[in-house]
Amino acid sequence: GNSWAKLGEQDNAIDDLTQAIRLEPDDSEAYYRRGLLWQRKGEYLKAISDFTTSIKINPQFVESLNQLAWIQATCPDAGFRNGKEALQYATKACELTEWKVGKIINVLAAAYAEAGDLQKAVEWQTKAMNLASGGRKGRLPHTP
Repeated sequence: GNSWAKLGEQDNAIDDLTQAIRLEPDDSEAYYRRGLLWQRKGEYLKAISDFTTSIKINPQFVESLNQLAWIQATCPDAGFRNGKEALQYATKACELTEWKVGKIINVLAAAYAEAGDLQKAVEWQTKAMNLASGGRKGRLPHTP
């Protein structure tokens, strides 16, 4: 699935990841990767389902927490946005990365904006930018 995705063959990648999930239904990373592909295709409900399943399997899967928060904070289809839930997932991702990863904090800022707290959104976006400008963009502890 990952190889197909790198080649831009999203449908083949989704098919292979679906097969991988059938063989290994507790593979949170497979759900995460398939969720990314659904998200790229604009299949937001399927992406949300995969990220949610990934988190149920592994509640500390930072990447899934972050992507789910991102969709809920920024989805082009407003029907999938939920600022309150985005804040919960983004905050947990920030906690798990000890508030040191700029791209995770950036999602928290977006979640605050979607929730209507623009002051907090600016505060957290500034922190994310400061991390990036200080050469400390940060890396996720586990990047599949």
